[in-house]
Amino acid sequence: MRIISVFIENTIILFMIMLFSCGNVISPIDDKQNLSPDNDGLPDPTGSYDYSTISDHPRLLFSKEDEVRLKQKLSTNSDLSAINDVIISSSNAILNTTPVTRVLSGKRLLAVSRTALKRIFYLSYSYRMTNDKRYLNRAERELNAVCDFTDWNPSHFLDVGEMSMGVAIGYDWLYDSLNVTTRYKIREALKNKAFTPSKNSSYNWFLTNDANWNQVCNTGLTYGALAIYEGAKDLSVEIIERCLNSIKLPLDAYGPDGNYQEGYMYWAYGTSFQVMLLAALDSALGSDKDLYKTPGFLKTAEYILYMVGSDQQCYNYSDSYKQQTPCFPMFWFSKKSNNSSLIYTEKKMIAGGGAYIQAFDEDRLLPAAIIFANNCDLSNTEEPTKKIWVGQGETPVALVRTGWDVNDTYLGVKGGKAGNSHGHMDAGSFVYVSDGVRWAMDLGMQDYLPLETKGIDLWNMGQDSQRWEVFRLNNKAHNTLTINDKRHLVNGMARITKTYDSDAMRGVEIDMTEVFQDDLSEAKRTVALIDNKKPFPDSLKNYSDLIKNNFVEELTIGNDLEEGYYQYTDQALSPIQVNQWNRAARTGNTGGVSPKITSPLSYDGYIDSNVGNSFELSKLSNSESRLTTYSLTNSAVYRQGSYYLSFLINVGSNTIAGDNVAVIMFDGTYTGDFQRICLCVKNETTNNTFKFGLAAKDGSTQYPAIYAPSIYNYGTTYLVVMKYDFTNGKANLYVNPTLQSEPSPLASITNSDLNDKGIRGITVRQRTNYSAKIGSLRFVKSWSNIFCGDYLLIKDSLRTTYSNKKVEWRMVTIDSVEQLGTNSFKLMKDGKIMLLNIESKTPFTIKTWSTQPTTDYDAPNPGTIIVGFESILIPNQSNSYKVRLFKSHSSLPMGINSSEVTITNYNQLIHNKEIVSEEYFSLTGIRIYFPIYNSILIKKTVYADGFMEIKKILNKSNN
Repeated sequence: MRIISVFIENTIILFMIMLFSCGNVISPIDDKQNLSPDNDGLPDPTGSYDYSTISDHPRLLFSKEDEVRLKQKLSTNSDLSAINDVIISSSNAILNTTPVTRVLSGKRLLAVSRTALKRIFYLSYSYRMTNDKRYLNRAERELNAVCDFTDWNPSHFLDVGEMSMGVAIGYDWLYDSLNVTTRYKIREALKNKAFTPSKNSSYNWFLTNDANWNQVCNTGLTYGALAIYEGAKDLSVEIIERCLNSIKLPLDAYGPDGNYQEGYMYWAYGTSFQVMLLAALDSALGSDKDLYKTPGFLKTAEYILYMVGSDQQCYNYSDSYKQQTPCFPMFWFSKKSNNSSLIYTEKKMIAGGGAYIQAFDEDRLLPAAIIFANNCDLSNTEEPTKKIWVGQGETPVALVRTGWDVNDTYLGVKGGKAGNSHGHMDAGSFVYVSDGVRWAMDLGMQDYLPLETKGIDLWNMGQDSQRWEVFRLNNKAHNTLTINDKRHLVNGMARITKTYDSDAMRGVEIDMTEVFQDDLSEAKRTVALIDNKKPFPDSLKNYSDLIKNNFVEELTIGNDLEEGYYQYTDQALSPIQVNQWNRAARTGNTGGVSPKITSPLSYDGYIDSNVGNSFELSKLSNSESRLTTYSLTNSAVYRQGSYYLSFLINVGSNTIAGDNVAVIMFDGTYTGDFQRICLCVKNETTNNTFKFGLAAKDGSTQYPAIYAPSIYNYGTTYLVVMKYDFTNGKANLYVNPTLQSEPSPLASITNSDLNDKGIRGITVRQRTNYSAKIGSLRFVKSWSNIFCGDYLLIKDSLRTTYSNKKVEWRMVTIDSVEQLGTNSFKLMKDGKIMLLNIESKTPFTIKTWSTQPTTDYDAPNPGTIIVGFESILIPNQSNSYKVRLFKSHSSLPMGINSSEVTITNYNQLIHNKEIVSEEYFSLTGIRIYFPIYNSILIKKTVYADGFMEIKKILNKSNN
């Protein structure tokens, strides 16, 4: 059949030549005598394939059988039908346009090549799906126009690659219907304007490139070779065989894990053409010679899936825009990998046509999307299950997410080096999304043409290149470090050296030492999502500022609090148990009631509100007293720096008898016999109120408690924080404190005895003179951890060389920023608040920097600002900086506590109040007196920012 077909083709062409020679037909071909047949008559060359088995036209991507199947599928699949309709509609619009002309934009013809590719691809598809010859005729006009160009601009060979693909698709898909002279012109154009210049060493550097240039150029050339194979066998096979060897370079660059060195946008470009190549080899020659099995290549589908954050924007490192765009190769990857989760987000974008029917960077290839989707089962896609994706290679990257909902948290972190293709000076940089807001962002790429127009040497990746003077490209515009105002070393490689993957901590450590090797002997950065509601594995303890929370988890309501026992006085009980409650001491009547587990306490704005259970200290009788200790550890002793114990407490109605009543305390032993820093309560003489205070030891006469001036109500739940500061031998008390940063304490004590044993346990006392419920305990090492259950941690460990070094820590964020004290910022967006807190033993100064351009070539960056700090690194010493970003868990001004009490003693109002108006008062320290009324009803509300509002309500009997 093939011999007969070739004979018929040659006969027709020879007949056409005779007609041309007689002058009966006007031909656009100048040299009619040289019009060659579609088949050159040469034997099939030998090579990687048996080229004699090449498929009939149409052989590229979309066979006649595929066409029939798609037409059937369109009748039942509305999503694909919507895309089909858009392609047809766009083709209708093309009918009324004139063919492209050879007009360069700067040094590029790329825009023209892409327009031609889109027109030819769409029109050819539309003709095959409708058999409407208007599309055929208009496609043929476009093909003739571009083949008449003097050249396809080989000095910028991407232009040739894309033009070659478009022309090849038109030739192959429309082969049976094209004018013979058009087919001849296309073959000559591909040979002379694509194949021949690809052999010129001035143009073909892409053959040794390992990125998108190789993929695009080789794919376009191979499409041309496959399309016109019969008419140029030797030259076509030469192109194909060269491609099979050269294309291994970018394929190898996906290894070992699939991340793409040039980032999201260039993945879409390079990988789209890569998949188009492999699919064309499959469809035309039956195999891609297992190129798809190159280590890392199939894994790249998960990489790009995880590169999009919960805010539907990508992690736009390197030269990339932030917009999420359709990635149609995912349908091919899903089919090849038999993994439906790979099209989880694509299915959302394709619904009703969705993003696929809008303009996007690769929309000229849209027919390929419907062709690849035609091979997939779109009815059942699974949600991806991984919480972290980590890839090594030329540009290491880690992508972390808590889920796939818009309100889930997302983190992207990268290593690599600036000198990579399309690279920026962004080693160690990160993006962070929470509650739908991108709090830490990358400014992304700047358009090339304006920079090139200004004469910027943009493509020189050298250390001193002008490229790094562009603001968006250098380290000072990224979420990373700058040392001594210097640029990052372009060949310094930042590697991911550790991966953390537990419910408590997900992220990575990046070794950035090479990036700063002129100034630092070590530079390591840990970036991770921390969930302080989850227990840390022992291997991660150094990264956790939460030592313990939810002390009564997994205990059943109604059970005794004491879960472990040990020998004490006349009792012979089992040994003390670590990390649980133990009966430590009992005096008086041995039949006393043990503390009981009860329901959780609630306090808006506290991360452990309503978490776990609480325990109940009921009143004892007969002069009883008992201590129950929670043993924190059997090895470590906490005695360096500061520690905080936060908890919720509700003191029973009018229960306190006596002063200096100790309720809960730090303990220097596991056995409850070395109490230090006790929370005490003291009844006020009237009106059902009491005070909180601190005592250095057990609240006895020898160690009297220092009480906060405020009064509190029985039966109300309060958030209390006790701070144990070993460095200064000091303890502080806070009640209902502000969330953003550590406020001034309500009470403090200083005592030399505070430093003697450290902390091994937490002890509660049960006595005859009060009752209380206590729950939601957190034992932490930093103020911020009292309020953040999950947060972003950035920890930098730096060691200097021989001299002082200045370090700048920078993060690009939204421009609504408020400074809080000396170590914090409040970031605000759409009513949401993110707090940024900095901690270090090395002194630092917090700062902001503008992102707006100072040159005529830098792009504006509206709505953004840079926050961070500066610090001086001491020579030959290790320095550590810890930055946290965590949510404010209450929207201001949501009330934390609201209660109404009747005040009959005016002196009760003498505690930290200032008259705002006749009806409202706020905290400051001024006496309030009402000479008119005998009693006043007061409504007090404490807000999430610590503001207290007191509203006077007149007593009806005294109005």
